[in-house]
Amino acid sequence: MSGNIVSAVSEFLTPDLVSRMASVAGIKDGTLAQRAVGAAAPAILSGMANLASKPRGAQSLADAIAKQSPNMLDTLASTMGGSGRLADVGQQMLTSLFGARAFSSLASTVGKFVGLGDGPMNSLLGMLTPAILGVVGREAGAGVTGLTHLFASQKDQIAAAMPSGLSNALSASGFLDRAISVGSMASRTEDTYRATRESAANISAVRPIHWAYWALPLAVAAGLAWYLLGGATPVAVAPTPVPTAPSAQGPSASDELAHRITSTIDSVSASLQGVKDKASAADALSKLQQANGELEGLSGLAGQLPTEARNRLAEAIKAGSARLKSTLDTVNALPGTPADVKSAIATLQAKLDGLVTPGSLAQRMSTSADGRAAYVVTTPKGAVSARAYFDRDVYNNSGEKIGVIKDLVVGADGGIYAAVIGIGNFLGIGAKDVAVTFSSIRDTQLNNERRLVTDATKDALKEAPAYRDANPPRN
Repeated sequence: MSGNIVSAVSEFLTPDLVSRMASVAGIKDGTLAQRAVGAAAPAILSGMANLASKPRGAQSLADAIAKQSPNMLDTLASTMGGSGRLADVGQQMLTSLFGARAFSSLASTVGKFVGLGDGPMNSLLGMLTPAILGVVGREAGAGVTGLTHLFASQKDQIAAAMPSGLSNALSASGFLDRAISVGSMASRTEDTYRATRESAANISAVRPIHWAYWALPLAVAAGLAWYLLGGATPVAVAPTPVPTAPSAQGPSASDELAHRITSTIDSVSASLQGVKDKASAADALSKLQQANGELEGLSGLAGQLPTEARNRLAEAIKAGSARLKSTLDTVNALPGTPADVKSAIATLQAKLDGLVTPGSLAQRMSTSADGRAAYVVTTPKGAVSARAYFDRDVYNNSGEKIGVIKDLVVGADGGIYAAVIGIGNFLGIGAKDVAVTFSSIRDTQLNNERRLVTDATKDALKEAPAYRDANPPRN
């Protein structure tokens, strides 16, 4: 076992690895990335130490470590890539361990402390978590006893590694209390179940008893645990599983996300007001990239909400999203707008589309209210098969054929994200594939002929970046 778990984590998080994480998270300032990691790592360890002080909390940590690949630390850098997949997995781990509210408090507090937006901070925390769990597992093993002893013996070292002022900020945010409440509630729920079961056994020894007399207290205990966990992993307190926690966090979680997304939208909208020419458009690139990073993390959190809460979220941000998209269209149409700015705009518009369209009709029809598979007998009204779009010609507003749809890109929420159009040699542009947001394609009718039309002009298509599939399907 390491003499100091903080030192072991620090030794693993080499400057090269931190640089890779920063690149995936969209953090260009290397010094800022190092400062963020220096604050986030001991903050995560502090939460784990609090969690490990409770029997069920230590077991949750042990389970999380056991689920990781045995060679996680050896392959971490190579599996990081640029897609943010590792960050998503890590964010799910943190949410499972600490609860959604505690994770949100952690990201917000550390982000404000080091001067980093919520999106990049969420991604960075997500990538750090598998690494930290891997080091903890290597030093203490995946057993409950080893984890409990490790964190109990090194709480002082973890606290000493925390930057000055961060510990107080985390305490004020409620992160440490929320992180520990998951383990505490799990223990209390099990104690309640055990006491209720023993009480039922004692009563039944005196006289027969109907199942409802002992089932009712169990149901109350399960309901209390479900309500208080607020997004943590459900704890089994009876043969019937406790309902999943995300449905209990719906209104407050969706309201908080709506506020954070709206803040990001307003911020980037304000920064784009002064964009009037090629030079000012180029200057706006960093802000667009930052907004993309922030919305990436927030979109991941939105995807964890139940359907009703996602719909509320979409409605709350719809007006702001529409205004921002209009501003983005204006910047995109400026003469000489750089290709990388156009690419960032297209990415941002696609993220906005995904947030205001919470899941495709096909996704909503293919799952039942409890998340299990349901079955569709016929095509729902207004829906069409994806085959209706493949190999279809696409025209611009002038009636000129600009290309053919070659593929559809499906987002993480199940909605259609973009359409990949093969430009070929139409309009003298040259052969390449471009991806446009699916919402920008309209199904129209002209002289008894149905046409797919988009607003893309010849000049815009010439400057549009070629599409590259960064996540090809695996066999």
